Amino acid sequence: MPTTATAPYSLDAMEPDGLMDLFEEVRDAWSERDETIERAMELRHQRWEVPVPEAWKQTAETQHSSLPKKIAARVTGTMTLNDPVYYRSEPGDDQELVANVNQVERALQAKFQYDKRTAVAGKDAWYFLMDNLINKGAVCAGSIFAPHSWAGVPAFMADDKIDPQWWRDGKGVETADEDRLDYSASSKAYMKQVEMYRRIAKPPIIRRILPPEQCYPLFVGDTMLALFISRPTSSLELAAGGFELPRSISGKGGGFTREMIDLIEVVTPNRIRYFYGHDPIRHKVYGDDGVLTRYGIIPFSYRVGLDGGELEYGQYGEPLLALIDTQLRMIDTLLTYQHNSVHLASFPSFKVKYTIKDGVGTAALLDTRTGKAVQTYQFKSGTIMDFGPDKDVEPFVHPGLNKDFYEFVQFLMNEINDLIPPTLSGIPASSGFNTVQSSVQAKAIINPIATSAEMLLEDLAVMDLQHVRKRVPGPIYLNLEVARGVASRRKGSTKVMLDAKTIGDYYQVGVSIDREVDRITLSGHLNNLKSTGAPISWASILDAAGFSDPEDEQMKSIRDEVYADPEIRTALKQEVIDRFGLKKLQAEAKANGRITVDPNTGVPLVRMPDGSLAGPAGAGGAPQAQGPAGATLGGANLGALAGAPNLSSTNNPGIALPAPTAAGRPRGRRRGGALPGGPQLQGLTRPTPSNPAAP
Repeated sequence: MPTTATAPYSLDAMEPDGLMDLFEEVRDAWSERDETIERAMELRHQRWEVPVPEAWKQTAETQHSSLPKKIAARVTGTMTLNDPVYYRSEPGDDQELVANVNQVERALQAKFQYDKRTAVAGKDAWYFLMDNLINKGAVCAGSIFAPHSWAGVPAFMADDKIDPQWWRDGKGVETADEDRLDYSASSKAYMKQVEMYRRIAKPPIIRRILPPEQCYPLFVGDTMLALFISRPTSSLELAAGGFELPRSISGKGGGFTREMIDLIEVVTPNRIRYFYGHDPIRHKVYGDDGVLTRYGIIPFSYRVGLDGGELEYGQYGEPLLALIDTQLRMIDTLLTYQHNSVHLASFPSFKVKYTIKDGVGTAALLDTRTGKAVQTYQFKSGTIMDFGPDKDVEPFVHPGLNKDFYEFVQFLMNEINDLIPPTLSGIPASSGFNTVQSSVQAKAIINPIATSAEMLLEDLAVMDLQHVRKRVPGPIYLNLEVARGVASRRKGSTKVMLDAKTIGDYYQVGVSIDREVDRITLSGHLNNLKSTGAPISWASILDAAGFSDPEDEQMKSIRDEVYADPEIRTALKQEVIDRFGLKKLQAEAKANGRITVDPNTGVPLVRMPDGSLAGPAGAGGAPQAQGPAGATLGGANLGALAGAPNLSSTNNPGIALPAPTAAGRPRGRRRGGALPGGPQLQGLTRPTPSNPAAP
């Protein structure tokens, strides 16, 4: 039902008395809807009594089954398992708007998540909305521009001049000298602070979600001309909203009172007026004219789920429990009758059983005073009574009701399951085939409800975009929570921005609500088809299993395969070593890994690249190795033996000393490797004029 009111039908100018007369007329027209909702709520909350005929009535009270509460809660819970998904189609060839499509989608998703937590005090607003749509047949929700949400934004001016906290000079540096004040730099400093405030402030768009029995829309054709809201409120709420309390509802001395009053809100395209009875409630700023909105539309959407019927000023919905009202009441009636019959003849009543022998019955008990047969006896606790021979005292044991009783209860249950399949309540059927069949039946019930909810959310999203585009003085920022596959936990949140430029007068919005109630069976069935060669894609299987982004899951799977490649893992390990400064630790680990101890001598040995062991002379059959302590300390020679060559470092034991020169003099090298172009000495003294004997 579109919510836009056109100018010729506007009720903005109607006088208060005429408006209240119109309200009473519209309210009376919706009385059938209100009675339907009241009957459904009476059944759901078990506020009715089973009529038991007076002649049958014992001490048993009305017995209610758990079915009404269970069905209402489970169906609502099943339909709200997943959040709706917002999407937009590309707006033609305008590349700038095409680029902003995804950003607007993300912002609308974030706004839904914000409203879900805040729109209804103490409740999940998404559950509350669907609960009304399912179990009351309709719901009313609105989008209200609330500039007071940004009332805490800092002020730029103070005492007819720029506030000193924003003073900046030409270089953008804070200054206390007014002569050096630069207006442009000061404005930039202020706007930067305003931007920071907007990032943490609440969005200036309020979501209102109202039960249908409080709302009386006035539809003419497909146009909502006005919305009357009748709801209980307190004097505290009115005072907080800036209204002057009428004397009839104010406390002593004009203060607050705990007494709830019936407030009437009249929403027309450009005004919202408030009434107590037929009397307008005066606003401190707007007077008796109410709050001027100048929306040009009715900022509410009223939608029905299951179709209930057509009324003079609109349609009403059928509550879910109304479909099985007769069956539920009959089950409670039978349970009450059964309980009542147990009270009628059961413990602690007793009977005397006479034994018959040889066709002759035992003589009846006689009253010792009158000599007459005794018909009733008074049993006394703790007293032993003798009734004579061949007389047994037996308790009455309630035999239960006959088989027809229980078969009729089962018949009623089968009717309920036919109308509201168990899978809609999250209960699987006896087999996979029956579960799938039940799921298809369930969709016949939930499809009109889900479609109505989608249209309602689309209406609200368009109103939100219009507020941002036309009324909000700047961008709004929202936190977007991103689901991690099918896990219940969140990955975290990211900040998204929405402003008038991003919207660009393009208000198309689509909403999708998941209708699949048995994803386990469906995804398993698709997987089995794929294994037989059927052209089923993995994306379809993942989507059926409930993954919100199958393409992303496929990319993650391929990423895991890439990570499993040995070369990729080696490169990743090296990247981690470089990033966290682990090179020294890596070198020490390698050195320790090459050192072993001869089990016979206890001498430390070093494993060479060719697999042989190097150690002191006579140990391992190799040149003397540098001591293990030196190896672990990066080359310090702590364990060498005199008179034998030493390896430069076990960090790289494969590097040997250079070959001697042609004259037979040893060719040394310096620590770290030989330099190109000439010999380098290590551990040797180079000949100098003062020491010509040096080799």
